[in-house]
Amino acid sequence: LQDVICCKLVGYNLVQEIGNATDKLRTEHVPLHGGAIYSEIDSHLEGYSSTFSGFVASARGGFIFSDADSTCILEDVLVTECVADYGGAFYTSVGGNFNMTAVQIRNCTAHSAGGGFFFDGSISASLNSLLVQDCTADSGGGMFVDDSTRIDLSGNCSMIQNSAKVGGAVYVDQQGVLLGCAGCYMHGNMASAMGGAVYMSGRHYPYHCQGRRSLLETT
Repeated sequence: LQDVICCKLVGYNLVQEIGNATDKLRTEHVPLHGGAIYSEIDSHLEGYSSTFSGFVASARGGFIFSDADSTCILEDVLVTECVADYGGAFYTSVGGNFNMTAVQIRNCTAHSAGGGFFFDGSISASLNSLLVQDCTADSGGGMFVDDSTRIDLSGNCSMIQNSAKVGGAVYVDQQGVLLGCAGCYMHGNMASAMGGAVYMSGRHYPYHCQGRRSLLETT
């Protein structure tokens, strides 16, 4: 059991050069997976009332890499300015369980897919009162949902001003993924090619967006 409570961590390995159209990132001694935390197979991680900023992984999970069959529980956590190739903030591997309440993901970047989250198959994720804002990726600016993953967004989740080439807020890939939204607000998300808010690839996607406060807007 790993607990993180009332913690503030700032990544030491991130240097930004502000200029041109995008920021340039130089990193040294960057981990392959899990810029801040690597949660091993079948492990249990809990985090409460904490802030994490400026972490980088060269491959997966700029903030957390959660390996197969691991459990991650987070409440009242802020994650900002994290970078990876897949999963700018979070990368969760096959069979994992994610439970989040009042978590904010801001200004995170994935060079390939999942600016905020990358859920990599057969994962159950309950995301309550989640905010994903100003995150970017080539696919799935806010979130990339892979094969056979169940994502439940509830409690007034918001995905705001995220951007990607495909799927400005969410990219749903492969067959059999269920994406549930109850009271979810998506606004100002942008895609340069397809799916300003949500892009779905494949067949047989049961997609539910319900509740009086549910709003999905595409740009």
